[in-house]
Amino acid sequence: MTDEPEINACARWEEASSTYYAEFTLGMIVWLDGVAATLASHIVRDFEPASYLPLHL
Repeated sequence: MTDEPEINACARWEEASSTYYAEFTLGMIVWLDGVAATLASHIVRDFEPASYLPLHL
């Protein structure tokens, strides 16, 4: 993870260890947390419409 505020991710191949690495920015983690919370609220109420949005994305 990097401390960048942008919403971004990348993958890279490290030849020495024959391993792929995924890197995420802090902005991506914060954005995904909001998406997860919003989806969880929809699941809890069985996707019934609500009079308000739980989070603004």
